[in-house]
Amino acid sequence: MSSDIFAIRGAIAPVANSRDGVFEATSKLLTTILRKNRLRVESVVFAFFTVTADLNAAFPAAAARAAGWNSVPMMCGLEIPVDGALPACIRVLILCRRPQTDFPISRPPRPPRPPRQHHLAREFAGTCRRHRYRRKPFGLRAAPRQPVHVYLGEAAVLRPDLTPPEADDL
Repeated sequence: MSSDIFAIRGAIAPVANSRDGVFEATSKLLTTILRKNRLRVESVVFAFFTVTADLNAAFPAAAARAAGWNSVPMMCGLEIPVDGALPACIRVLILCRRPQTDFPISRPPRPPRPPRQHHLAREFAGTCRRHRYRRKPFGLRAAPRQPVHVYLGEAAVLRPDLTPPEADDL
């Protein structure tokens, strides 16, 4: 993905129709999305939540603000009531800015080296040099190239093509 802006989708169900149920589910969903995409809240441009009609105890955006998303513009909407749709479901669409890395992507060209005298030394140095500049500095991990969409609980049936969530996500 070459764009600096990308979108992430997520859903969680079933959710208890109570303030605590909506707050807990929304917090779990947002935390998992940030963790799996290696993002921070500062990278989020906006979030749009939808809820099914049976969830009317609290706004998911209020839960996100309670979880520390105070600087993120958010909006909530009602999901279209389709027959047979998954009940008690919170969905989110998050627009994010790709985080800047702390290390340079391209390096300046190296000055030419004097030729080596022995052909074996030149071949050995070539193999070492090939891998030396591909490594990232220790401890830095870049965000995934493609966004990782997150579907938790029974909402996972909405997207069976995605990898199942890890055991600690359930």
